[in-house]
Amino acid sequence: MITIVASRGNVYLLAALYAFGVIWSFALISLAVLVLRYTSPENRQWKVPGNFHIGKTEIPVGLAIISLILFMTAAVAKGAKPLVGQALRRAKAALGRVAKAPEPFDVKAGRARFAAAFEGRWAA
Repeated sequence: MITIVASRGNVYLLAALYAFGVIWSFALISLAVLVLRYTSPENRQWKVPGNFHIGKTEIPVGLAIISLILFMTAAVAKGAKPLVGQALRRAKAALGRVAKAPEPFDVKAGRARFAAAFEGRWAA
């Protein structure tokens, strides 16, 4: 509730922060699993495919590729955030120009303009 109040109900900001947190948590968890493969190399029930064996050492290439992809995605998301914000501001400005509410119509001024435009054309 505090985050909703602090963001003043800006759902786009909350979604961006959530996505930012999720991608970085995935990237850091994959890095932690990669580190655990070297610090605690005992047998595991399940391993990411793509491991190579050199002697008794197992090299988790598949996990390293996944970690690299996750970190690249997180870096791109961090770098793209200003671009997305700029695009949203441009879209809001464009919508503001297109969808402006009409000004209130002044009936007397409208009748005067009509009379001036068609003066003498419908003389009886």
